Amino acid sequence: MASLILTIEGQPFRTVRLLEGETLVGRDPECNLVLERAAVSKHHAVIVCRGDGAALLRDLESRNGTLVNGKATSVTPLTSGDIIKIADVEMEYVPRVLPDAEELPQPPREEDTAAGATTGPGELHPLVRTQPRIGGPGGATWAGDAVAFTIAARGRDIQAFISADALLVHFDVLVYGPDGPTRAVEAYEENYVAINVVAWKIFDETGREPIRIRNSDFEA
Repeated sequence: MASLILTIEGQPFRTVRLLEGETLVGRDPECNLVLERAAVSKHHAVIVCRGDGAALLRDLESRNGTLVNGKATSVTPLTSGDIIKIADVEMEYVPRVLPDAEELPQPPREEDTAAGATTGPGELHPLVRTQPRIGGPGGATWAGDAVAFTIAARGRDIQAFISADALLVHFDVLVYGPDGPTRAVEAYEENYVAINVVAWKIFDETGREPIRIRNSDFEA
């Protein structure tokens, strides 16, 4: 996994461990990483991180934007030493767990949320929030000749597809045969960081919906 070293005006004040999956950053108390600054949007950005250290950052159309290494960004992969800046808070990305890294709060499991939560007399009801599924609210599914999923863009979920030929060429997945659809969906889930980056790039450049990822859309 990975860590962030948070500083203000060059002074470190906090080190946190990123969650596997999505770490939501913002001013809202529901966020995993809360930045209590007036210039920070309620849901400002999200960092998607895999267990092997691959990660990307996406700005959630925040009011004041997000910088990575001094440049405004909408979505970008993260590498060791990258500096994310939100308001006056700088966060150095470190692709490993640092010894003093603080554990961020995990969202409740979906089954716990569905079962509900009980409180005693005079107690506050706990804040309940579910973890988004890989591939969007409905998860990734096989759609005949492609894996269908959604990405968050411009404040809503955008439908996207990655074709069978792209899965075969870039992720060595043969999608035909009785287990093909299952392998295709698993390949998307294992590589969704890279695939989502391509989907966001296509949408940013063309604005066309649904987004269709083909073999040629991946850089050589």
